Amino acid sequence: MHIHIALLQWKDGVDRARVEEVFGYLRGVTDKVDGIEAIYCGANMNEEWSKGYTDAVVVVAQSAQDIQAYLTHELHDRAVDILKEIQVDGLGADFVD
Repeated sequence: MHIHIALLQWKDGVDRARVEEVFGYLRGVTDKVDGIEAIYCGANMNEEWSKGYTDAVVVVAQSAQDIQAYLTHELHDRAVDILKEIQVDGLGADFVD
């Protein structure tokens, strides 16, 4: 499995409803990009080690090429544009399990 993780930190004043709206959009991408097996989104429950990153997105794919196809797909680009409006910082990582 190839895994892509994004940790997210929101601008002041961004409410949970807006975050969940964006997460709903991201979850909907799962069936629209070949090779993506699942997209998980949610609040970070580990405040002790969070370093201010309050939420995470995890994308599970069959191959590195599938992750790359997701990251360059127009639906991902649209999600990035939306996130830029409400995100103050983000951190990403890709790995194989």
